[in-house]
Amino acid sequence: MLNKKLEVVTQRKNKLELDLADCRLRISEDEANDEERPPLGEPLQELDNIPLPLQNKKLRSYTPPSKLSKDGRQSLKRRLHEVIDPTLNNFPNSIKRTKLILHYNNGETFDLYWPKGDVDRDGKKVSWSTTSRNIHCSFDDLSTGSRTILRKVLRVKDRSNLSDSWYHEMHMILPEALPPIGHIKKERSAQNDFMQISTINEARNGNGVSRNVRSVIMSVLALPENKKLKENILTSGKVIMRFSGDGRRVTKITCSGVMGTLKLLSENAEDIGMSPMEEHCIYLYEGDESYDYQQKCAINIYEQLKEVCENGIVFDNTNVDVEWYITADWKFTAIILGLSGPCSQYFCAWCECPKERKSDFSVLKWTPRTQERSSLYMGSMGYKKKTLVTADWDNVLVDVLHLFLRVMGKLLNQVVSWTVQQRVQEQLVAEMRRIGVTFRFYSVQGVGCNTSVLKWSDLDGEELKVVLKNLDLTNVLQDMADKSVTQIDALRKPQLIVQLQKHSINTDKLSVAQMKVKLKELIGNSMVSRSETQQTPRVRLSVARLVKLWKEFDSIMEQINSSSDETLETKCRQWAIQFRVVTFDEDVTPYIHALVYHVPQQLIKVRHLKHFCCQGVEKKNHLQNKRYHQGTQKGGRGTLWTKQVMQYENRDMYARLNDYDRTKRHWLSHSNQEEPVYRQIFDENEDL
Repeated sequence: MLNKKLEVVTQRKNKLELDLADCRLRISEDEANDEERPPLGEPLQELDNIPLPLQNKKLRSYTPPSKLSKDGRQSLKRRLHEVIDPTLNNFPNSIKRTKLILHYNNGETFDLYWPKGDVDRDGKKVSWSTTSRNIHCSFDDLSTGSRTILRKVLRVKDRSNLSDSWYHEMHMILPEALPPIGHIKKERSAQNDFMQISTINEARNGNGVSRNVRSVIMSVLALPENKKLKENILTSGKVIMRFSGDGRRVTKITCSGVMGTLKLLSENAEDIGMSPMEEHCIYLYEGDESYDYQQKCAINIYEQLKEVCENGIVFDNTNVDVEWYITADWKFTAIILGLSGPCSQYFCAWCECPKERKSDFSVLKWTPRTQERSSLYMGSMGYKKKTLVTADWDNVLVDVLHLFLRVMGKLLNQVVSWTVQQRVQEQLVAEMRRIGVTFRFYSVQGVGCNTSVLKWSDLDGEELKVVLKNLDLTNVLQDMADKSVTQIDALRKPQLIVQLQKHSINTDKLSVAQMKVKLKELIGNSMVSRSETQQTPRVRLSVARLVKLWKEFDSIMEQINSSSDETLETKCRQWAIQFRVVTFDEDVTPYIHALVYHVPQQLIKVRHLKHFCCQGVEKKNHLQNKRYHQGTQKGGRGTLWTKQVMQYENRDMYARLNDYDRTKRHWLSHSNQEEPVYRQIFDENEDL
């Protein structure tokens, strides 16, 4: 049922009221005296108490718009125009355009414009004011100002991962303040097509999408926030395009995904940050992070990258060269280069160093990998398959983020193992608490056996940085006469595999708990010696030398993240040799090899290696995984979750191009602030 109120809002922001009780148009006195509205003036005074032809009972019992179909709403508009237009045509000539708002008992509103369309009484095109009431008109009739408000609201909704149902409920509470969900959906659909999204049918379940590389590059360069980047690119005539990729387990069992991203830099490389906002997704597919899936799903994107590098781009009527770099974690890098993994005989992605000489740092230089040697030695020396990318091998960079995580993780695990051996776990937990890091030991039931497995907390990158700089090892450990003897419970999976292989035990199908039980049965006690795996056994543990090793690694990482230095290679080599002396040869990881033989040379080439790291990629991966769970239908009802995630990427780019993000204001004391808008709305709508 219609309420006994029908508002008429003129283009001058005056409001009049149609009283259905006696079917007369009356001036709303409270609105007429509102200081924010202009006075009615003599022409509008003529409308007071004007009779209206609303005696038709059918007009008083309209079905609410939400229960009508699209054709039903059009029919409602047509019937209303037939009844009300004769009266509106008699309005004074000073009134050029009018909007009528019908109020229903259930709180809904329905808008009607006179004259029809987006023209006024004289046939001139007009735009309504951007008052909150304008958001209730039809989507096609929205003015420029109202559409801007609508897009800003959609931007907030997207960034906050607000569901449609939640937003609709908020709109029903505050219909005068928020655009209806129908407008949000139409605007969202329009922005989804901002850049063409192509389907990758070769992906698992056909669930894969991609965007054109050249279109993404041109959109990124047009972003207002990249003004300094554009200036540097136009000055140098070259743009650096860093490609990266990463896989993830989207759900625990059934779903995994792989994404590829682009990041643009100039030769200066200091004109852009390392946030996920700088990483722009060019493909996303459901499937494994394997060579076969990469070849099927991403080969077209790699061809586009090659074409852009060969032909360059035209930006601001200037020909700009494109230089292609690749940075990713070790596994992804090896896959797209067609190489063996980091645990294989020829493990390195940048040289042909064999596994048995991984900890030999006396060699000054190993034979570097190239595209030519890849074709020549296919099937040997770690060259398994044809490379999927054609970038220069010298432009494949070590990711310093993963380098730090793996090396620092190894250093910390060594300390934890010695802590368990000396039975000082409480001291380590207390020291971690002192520096503000949450750390604990805990036991879990082993898989496939009745014994428990000792585990400890995994720390993220920021926590590892705090530990490296602030952890006082002298408050935890003491010197040991034989560092190689340790408890089996303190061994990690790779160390357990080494110990069991010495007894010719196959570990392929054994869990960590089963490995520990098997090793204890073979040895007959809970202690094991690791010295047998070393070429030159060194048994003593010196805490002072361990502290020095940690401090030197901290110094090396600071130097890598700051600038290039010709002395860095010597410093890294000396540190790696000292690492073998203080700890174990078997703990030398592929990333320690890369730190000695490849990072210093790459740092000289690009000067700012940290700007190429995968910090933003890892965060982007996390955000996309979060959006899968909070912002998609997870493949339900025949939808593609990869397409819905990529559509958000389109909307994000559109909003940033048009600057729809809110500019944060300076904080003000509550005593100096005006009354909140929501209080004003509630005061005007006491029935809420």
